[in-house]
Amino acid sequence: MNLSKIFISLSIALISVFSSCEKDEPSISSSSDNNQSVTKPSLRSNISTSDLAGFSIRMIFKSGGEEEHKISAVVHWKAYKTKPSKTPSRGELSTVESMRQYGSPIYRPQGSKKVTEYITFDKSHGSYSGGYYIYYYVECMNSAGTYSTPVTFLVTK
Repeated sequence: MNLSKIFISLSIALISVFSSCEKDEPSISSSSDNNQSVTKPSLRSNISTSDLAGFSIRMIFKSGGEEEHKISAVVHWKAYKTKPSKTPSRGELSTVESMRQYGSPIYRPQGSKKVTEYITFDKSHGSYSGGYYIYYYVECMNSAGTYSTPVTFLVTK
């Protein structure tokens, strides 16, 4: 009889242990984290300037949701002493230089992390004063592709 009491007690104990366990809930993750995909960058604004000492090609790009360290930019440019009769082609803009990140990027929250929203790139040069026409275009790259600005120009002072 002792053995049957032990068996019954053990059975009741096991039933109560297993019945008190909660069922596993499926994990729910933020849909914005899972559905976010990187898109090609795009131009937000061109804030290029010139002064008596030179010029600065500076552009703000929308990052396409890419991480800051995976975004880069290059500028293709050429200086002309007089204004060309027509806009130079991309192939004529023979100087190609990497641009540096200027300032801090602007972030937006996305779930538990923050994503780069806008990033500014800059390339500056001195010793171009007195009316040089600087024709240029900028390419901004991320893991989804490359955005190319139209060919434009600025005049140094």
